[in-house]
Amino acid sequence: MTRPMTIKKRFSTAEKALAAGTLQPLRVWLPATVNVAMFRTQFQDWVAAEQITFENGQAEFLEDECLHLFATLGLTAYLTIYRSKRSSDTFQDGSKAVNRLTGDAYTGISRKLLRQQFSNNYGKYLEFLRTHRYLEVYHYYDMEGLASKGDDPFDVPPTKRNYSYEPKGHKRANTGSYIGMKAGDKGEGHPKHYRLHNDHALEEVVGFDAIRPVELGAKYSYKAHKHYAKEKAQILRKRAGHSVHRQRLAEYVDTLVRNVDYVGMEAWLRATADDVNEMSPVWSLYYADQLRQGQVQFENLCDDFGHRLHTPLTNMVTGLRRFYRPNGNQVYSLDIRCSQFVLAAYLFEYPEQCFQLLTKNGDMDAATVRYVLGTLHAAYQADDKVRRFCYDAVHTDLYATTATELGLPGRSTGKDLWFGAFFSTTGVFAQPKYQLGQLYGSLLTVTSGLNDPLPGSIVQRKLMPKMLQLLEQRLLIEGVAKRLTETYDGEFATIHDSIHTELAGIPYATRAFEAVFAAANLPTPPYKIETTDDNGLETKTLVELVAVIKKLTQPEP
Repeated sequence: MTRPMTIKKRFSTAEKALAAGTLQPLRVWLPATVNVAMFRTQFQDWVAAEQITFENGQAEFLEDECLHLFATLGLTAYLTIYRSKRSSDTFQDGSKAVNRLTGDAYTGISRKLLRQQFSNNYGKYLEFLRTHRYLEVYHYYDMEGLASKGDDPFDVPPTKRNYSYEPKGHKRANTGSYIGMKAGDKGEGHPKHYRLHNDHALEEVVGFDAIRPVELGAKYSYKAHKHYAKEKAQILRKRAGHSVHRQRLAEYVDTLVRNVDYVGMEAWLRATADDVNEMSPVWSLYYADQLRQGQVQFENLCDDFGHRLHTPLTNMVTGLRRFYRPNGNQVYSLDIRCSQFVLAAYLFEYPEQCFQLLTKNGDMDAATVRYVLGTLHAAYQADDKVRRFCYDAVHTDLYATTATELGLPGRSTGKDLWFGAFFSTTGVFAQPKYQLGQLYGSLLTVTSGLNDPLPGSIVQRKLMPKMLQLLEQRLLIEGVAKRLTETYDGEFATIHDSIHTELAGIPYATRAFEAVFAAANLPTPPYKIETTDDNGLETKTLVELVAVIKKLTQPEP
């Protein structure tokens, strides 16, 4: 009797990787109003009816790729709004982080990036998404007839009368991914912008389950992760050009982001009644998920302004950082109390020590540094109220002190007052400057003048924020963090003026911190050691090294 032949199923590379645990299914987030099963059926029917052909993949792979494009164009604007609220309203070049279109939930991606990530099929996917009421395209025309030259796609939109429309891309859809600057223009023009169709539109403030993650299949997940791996490889090539300790800091953050306590974060966010940075908590979870999967990747290990180091952790809401656990352990942080203004006091009071730090390795032009420090020290010597500021900044909680002295509602109000006034130019934040001037005399007149443009120029010099950021990175990155990478084998990260580590790393961090200030011949400022346990209980310890801090005679009120 002949036995029937057993045919073994041949598994794809993606399926093998999934079974071995080396591949995780890609998760994309969609509005809860989207029925994924219906989406897939609609897509299949559309392909059959229109006889659409694709250059690679088939069936589930194509549906997954279309879902991924839909998720990217539908939700990215909300993520941009969320992140911009935690940093600033403008980029370094002065352009708005949240422009008019982003604020209306529109997202535009260049044709080059669309092709790289979604292949040449992207135009066909856009046609499906538009005609089946998943996405809507920004019409670009000013239906109200407002005046516009049509040279800024993020300002008042142009009318058909004064701006020629030229669709580019997938002609069948007549919704190409670009709008030309004028009819017949051969250049790419501006990317088309898309947002969720009204059938699936989201308000900025949404309930936790208004969006939800959906896992995609093995074959498409494999392809998508390869794309993100290429993006990471580009980041790593740029990273290799930086100092060893900055590279190591970025590597530590990579580990923390991948191993985030996602379950704990979700439980905490679901339980919190407050918005996180003015947005519904679900956007924080969405952002964390995008980071850990590598769908959002960014770092700048030495920015052009103040040589600061920027990673996903520096861009993270403070309350969520405790879920990025070094080696899975409870997070501890060490940071200077009111750091920006402690360092500002040092600029006023210790010009020679600061000059050595700021001009080391050519970080800043020596003549400019000498001019600024000379101006600040002259004010320190001439005005006892400026000396009072230096005392309060180092020896008290400046924000709380300000709030108490001015009768403000609380410490956070005092903090907002300082950050608005100190880094602005003359004539801006006039009321806060008047209030603070009652306490600290000519202080803000001097700092505003250093931030002002030169005569005949409109470009703000911003000398105070630049010098403070340079001083911060010389002490914290090139000082404390560098020493830690040499003396401590555990995981840690820097968040501008603080060290993020586990309990075992705190003794190493304190020794490095004190040694760096001693080597710079500067007083070791008061610093805080903070932690939050799994029950949300916060513990804060203030360390004041009385023997090290230069004792000043408190100025007369």
